[in-house]
Amino acid sequence: MFKRVHLRLTLLFSAVTITILLVMSVLFAYFSYRSMQDTAMLTFVNDMDSFSADLSKSDTISFDKILEQKKNHGYILSIYDNDYPLRITEESMTDGEKAVVRQAMALSEDVYIKHNSLYTEHVEFSGRIDGELYRISHMLVPKGDSFIEVYAVQSQRETKQQFMHLCLLLGVVIVMAAAALSVFAWLFTKRLLLPIKVSQQRQTEFIAAASHEIRNPVNNIMTAVSSIEGADEAHKEELISIAVKESKRLARLTGDLLTLARSDSKSFKASFGKAELDTIVLECFEAAMPKAAEKGIRTDIVLPDDTVSAENIDGDRIKQVVSILLDNAVSYTPAGGKIVLSLEDSQKHYIIKVADSGCGIPDEMKEKVFERFYRADDSRTEKEHFGLGLCIAKELTELHGGSISASDNEGGGAVFTVKLPK
Repeated sequence: MFKRVHLRLTLLFSAVTITILLVMSVLFAYFSYRSMQDTAMLTFVNDMDSFSADLSKSDTISFDKILEQKKNHGYILSIYDNDYPLRITEESMTDGEKAVVRQAMALSEDVYIKHNSLYTEHVEFSGRIDGELYRISHMLVPKGDSFIEVYAVQSQRETKQQFMHLCLLLGVVIVMAAAALSVFAWLFTKRLLLPIKVSQQRQTEFIAAASHEIRNPVNNIMTAVSSIEGADEAHKEELISIAVKESKRLARLTGDLLTLARSDSKSFKASFGKAELDTIVLECFEAAMPKAAEKGIRTDIVLPDDTVSAENIDGDRIKQVVSILLDNAVSYTPAGGKIVLSLEDSQKHYIIKVADSGCGIPDEMKEKVFERFYRADDSRTEKEHFGLGLCIAKELTELHGGSISASDNEGGGAVFTVKLPK
């Protein structure tokens, strides 16, 4: 499924970006061609200015000058003196060029030229001759009481070739860019989909693990209930006790799963406000003392001298976090061990620590203990724990913008630290 989605997103991303690239390239080519034409026409006009100025000042017309203009610039020149063509220009043209000039003359008739005997008059324009574009100039150069009429024609083939060369280079760039964009799209969409893939995988694993955990109490309840009918009175009470105990365990598991489901859907209902953290910590400590004492575990609490009043705190959620950490510590601390609960009021954080003298947590597992259904010691099979408590504590802590971490306790055991921002 993810491969298909990955491929489709890659194709979509590539298609959109390449389409934008093509549109921009076409616009760039269009304006570049217009700029080439304008530049070439400006050069043509300047050259005609210079040529007409030379004619007006010179008494003779150089055949070499005409050939030079044709060789260097591709100009075809036809000069008329009192409506008679000069032989030197006629000899410099081929039959095909003469035909082009005749058509240029026909096009020039449609262009209005204002003649002033005191100034050189000329006009330049573009025209199409036999399907090909030409730059055409029509000049009237005064000579005493008469004038010399000049037609100059230049093919735009060279400008077209320059434009085609530009398009070729642009095409190569587009192909290379399209290849680079496709590779980028493939890697980018893969990275984009990775969190979704990981999330789906985690959901699948979560459902599988949850189903396994739920199946155990359900099977125990069904076994106990089905055995009650044929059991004696003493055995019935034992079976009923098992069923009740497993029902409570199932209810606790269901509550934990519901908490995590709300976390995943970002639908936690939290009531942020003022709360006295020292009071919350003390209440959690007092609630955990009986179970710790029953197991033979010493407990201690360290609180600041002054009341710790915190802002933007959901007291019930923080109480749940501390209770989970204390319950976890009691469960994994052996008889004769010690648990210390402390609260610190630092400059930037409220810091809650639960330190125990249990077996500790290996370094490679200090991050994994906050994963769902993870137990640091797989050999433990205590039914009170499903491997969800620390995960819930982490979710609730992060709901407050805080962090939770596990570290080693001096002398053995583990320390869980909760930091809540002020």
